[in-house]
Amino acid sequence: MSELTETVVCALGLSVGLVGIVVGTIFIIQGLRSGGPSRHPGPL
Repeated sequence: MSELTETVVCALGLSVGLVGIVVGTIFIIQGLRSGGPSRHPGPL
């Protein structure tokens, strides 16, 4: 791969990782605010 391609792939990977962390944090906060896991009984 060329240097430009490697840079683009690295930037995309970092962006996806950061977005995943932010979205995961938001979902966790919303879950805690809605009353915790007792409200949603599931397999876990």
